[in-house]
Amino acid sequence: MWPSPLISIVYCGVAVVYLGLKIVLRQLAAKWLDNSFESLIPSAVIPWLFFGYCQASEQEIEVIDFNLFKPKSSCRRSMTMEDHAWHDVLNSLAEFRVMHALTLGYHAVSSTNIDSGYELECRDLRSS
Repeated sequence: MWPSPLISIVYCGVAVVYLGLKIVLRQLAAKWLDNSFESLIPSAVIPWLFFGYCQASEQEIEVIDFNLFKPKSSCRRSMTMEDHAWHDVLNSLAEFRVMHALTLGYHAVSSTNIDSGYELECRDLRSS
């Protein structure tokens, strides 16, 4: 037995409304933040929650978790980017080159001295 065409029409209608709502909310978030962030992507589950980052200086990045319904309580924090200090090491790593090619928000954000050398933490700054 084939599903009713009404089910397909309702499903498509709900999907179009949901995607349209996400687009409108994204535009509102960008206006609220004055388009100052290089990347501002919505949460996969909560359409009014956005994650973004912007480069404040050559080695400083500002990361934000922005709630459109509570903009004053949104979480902003600064992170030091360590890409310049570890430039030669990072460029020699195929994994880093691939990830950085996929997203320009992929950076080295911390380094730790351990017994066998250094441990670098790299992450995509578009998500928290």
